[in-house]
Amino acid sequence: MDIGVRLGIWSNILSLTVVTVLASYFSQFLTVFTAIAEALLLWLLIRYRARYCSV
Repeated sequence: MDIGVRLGIWSNILSLTVVTVLASYFSQFLTVFTAIAEALLLWLLIRYRARYCSV
């Protein structure tokens, strides 16, 4: 389970730093809501890892 959480965190960071920046070129306002949702998901994954996985 720990590998899945780590993979989720890294893929979310990659999405926030690369995909969101490239997507903002096409649709600036929609990207803001997507970035907020992805940041919330990243926060939840980090909380889940801290609470339920042995780090």
